[in-house]
Amino acid sequence: MKKKNLKKISIEKIVFFTILALGIFYLYFTYVRFSEDRTKRVLQIAKSIEVTLPKEYLKKLEIKPNDISKPEYQILKNNLKEVIRVNPEARFAYLLTQKNEKVYFIVDSEPESSKDYSPPGQEYTEADITTHQSFKNEKEIITEPSTDRWGTWVSAYIPIKDNITGKTIAVYGMDFDAKSWNRTLLFNLIESIVLITLFLLTALFLFKIIEKNKILNYDIINRRTEEEKLRNALLILKKKNEELDQFAYVISHDLKAPLRAIYSLSEWIQEDLVGATDDVHKNFKLLQGRIVRLENLINGVLEYSRIENSKKASEALDLKKMLIKIVETTVPSEGFEVYIADDFPVIIAEKKINIQDFQ
Repeated sequence: MKKKNLKKISIEKIVFFTILALGIFYLYFTYVRFSEDRTKRVLQIAKSIEVTLPKEYLKKLEIKPNDISKPEYQILKNNLKEVIRVNPEARFAYLLTQKNEKVYFIVDSEPESSKDYSPPGQEYTEADITTHQSFKNEKEIITEPSTDRWGTWVSAYIPIKDNITGKTIAVYGMDFDAKSWNRTLLFNLIESIVLITLFLLTALFLFKIIEKNKILNYDIINRRTEEEKLRNALLILKKKNEELDQFAYVISHDLKAPLRAIYSLSEWIQEDLVGATDDVHKNFKLLQGRIVRLENLINGVLEYSRIENSKKASEALDLKKMLIKIVETTVPSEGFEVYIADDFPVIIAEKKINIQDFQ
């Protein structure tokens, strides 16, 4: 039994830790998949926007504050404003250029009245290595969360190349709030954790159900075994009762036959004793009474031995009359006198059993 319990516990642990390991792998897979999907989606949006920008206008801007008055600047700015309007997840959209290893704003999506507005020619002093690499590597980049004067952002950088030379003349950038970015990731991870937890609880619940079913099956098997034993015991008891009944019937028959012969013989002797005294006749009557009593006892034993007939209908029984008859068939010892009081009750009981008890 102890080995079975240890085996059951081991199986439960193996299943539990297997599910846990798979859950951890699933969490990692969810994190990687979400990050990759989000990166691809953001880059796809940024690239599609970059394609629609009128690149030829960039060559007409001087990257100075007086660019504001140029219609090319206003067209680019309106395009960036529209980008933010249709992409509410993004906070800023802008164009950057690089000169003498420094990064400057060409145009951004903020209105001139905004405190976050960056005028043309403003240096982006917080530009990090990743920002500079976007000009040199000429590849789309999604940055890790980085902090500048406007907040903490995850940025998408798309190089804008000259159609003739193929060189990077600017970088299109979109900023996404890092907290919102991480919050969305956390939400997806929480969903996965809840799913894994539910799966673990379901597995534990199934184990409990299986365990209870095993216990129930064990109880059913034991109950059937006990019922089978009880049926066999009843069959044996029935057989024994039949044998006892047959034995009692044979014994009573063998005993009653000589008793009846003795009773008949006593009657014949009594008839032949002409002129016998009253005491002799009284003794014969007493003998015959004893014979009747013994026959009744045999009949009572026969009926009492039959279990199926042991319950007889009860009847009113006058105990005083019953005791008188018993005393009449009993020869008291010399110097012994039987006195029967007058206040014996009448009871409801089985007559023969009570007679046998008093006798």
